[in-house]
Amino acid sequence: MAKHMSTKQLDLIVAVDKNNGIGRDCNIPWKCKDDMLRFKHKTILTSNPENVNAVVYGRRTYESLKGRRLPNRLNVVISSTKQEGDVLTFPSLNEAVEALDTMTHVEKVFICGGVHIYREALEKMNVTRVHLTRIRKDYKCDRFVEFLPEYLRFYNMTIVRETTDFGFYIYVPKRVI
Repeated sequence: MAKHMSTKQLDLIVAVDKNNGIGRDCNIPWKCKDDMLRFKHKTILTSNPENVNAVVYGRRTYESLKGRRLPNRLNVVISSTKQEGDVLTFPSLNEAVEALDTMTHVEKVFICGGVHIYREALEKMNVTRVHLTRIRKDYKCDRFVEFLPEYLRFYNMTIVRETTDFGFYIYVPKRVI
């Protein structure tokens, strides 16, 4: 199956613990202010103030936000069963990306989880890069993204502080390099 070639920059953004865990009991189990600021900065910043970036996540990830949409971004939920009021809802990731491609005010698209949405994006979409925060502790997660090494090659790292418990990394799909 050919990958969907989006006309928009399509990035994944994810934070993982030392075991590639992304969540526990439908929540993020760590508090990392620097990661939250990075997420906000990456997903809001556009080259034109009239544009907006889209954040795309699955229904369970949206529910973990307690029904709150992320401000200053176009919020998109992938759900075949649930119609959300204050966000755009599509039954599939492919349909969401196709619709976002037609929206001229949308600059970039960020895939924000969960596990199945990440995997589908890496398998079926033309992902540009993955922004990954690695938290160097075990948080006993019950949701994991072990498949990332299958698809990704290391590209760049940002050192936050020498004594930090986390790091910011950028990966690109293996087919890009």
